[in-house]
Amino acid sequence: YNDFTAFQTDSRGVNTSNWYFNPSTYQLYVKLVNVGNPDPSTHQMTVARRNPGFLFNGYGSLNADYIIFKGINVLNHQQYGIQLSQANNVVIDSCTVRGYGAMGIYSVGGSNSTIQNCRVVDSNIRLLPWNALKYYKQETTGILAKESSGVVIRNNIIEGGMDAIGLGGGSSGTWQDDTDIYDNSISETGDDGLSLDIFNGKNVRAWGNTIAGGLTPISAAPVQAGPLYVFRNVIFGRLNAALK
Repeated sequence: YNDFTAFQTDSRGVNTSNWYFNPSTYQLYVKLVNVGNPDPSTHQMTVARRNPGFLFNGYGSLNADYIIFKGINVLNHQQYGIQLSQANNVVIDSCTVRGYGAMGIYSVGGSNSTIQNCRVVDSNIRLLPWNALKYYKQETTGILAKESSGVVIRNNIIEGGMDAIGLGGGSSGTWQDDTDIYDNSISETGDDGLSLDIFNGKNVRAWGNTIAGGLTPISAAPVQAGPLYVFRNVIFGRLNAALK
């Protein structure tokens, strides 16, 4: 929650365990719901300390190109588990990212990077009311790429979170070009399986992905430039339209 009164009254109707952090006093308040004994001293809690877990920063005079990052477990970070910023020709391979405040793996700027064979897991927020999560901090994305080109996202497992794989960032003026998304397994998301709202992006393909559950398995609204190709994906257990 963003303010203490809303936290106390559960104004968003979450009706589950939640928290509020006071930035002035640096105090963290936690409310436990439906967990048996509500006494916090009887539970183990993990609080994120750093943001992000790993940052590959290629802005300005910095160089974060031609890096292979493989087989690393990244757990419980404030916003991003792994962040690529203006990094080129980076490979993220066989990593596990679990527990993140915004994106599990986030790529912004740069070109020709590959995210493959990773497992990205967030809390099972699909059980919470959609209106209580949309446009709040809990609207997380497993893997997000925006304002970059030549990105390949393949053979990953994404479980939970709000959106599984997103392109373009979902806001006007953003874009994502020349990107392939294929052979990913997606399950139990709270909103979109593939959020392909690329706005001014072009040359994006998504195929061979399996999407189980979620609200809308594939979102492609808006696509103002294109082309966007979506074909040969398997969808089941959806709660809304298969394609938006």
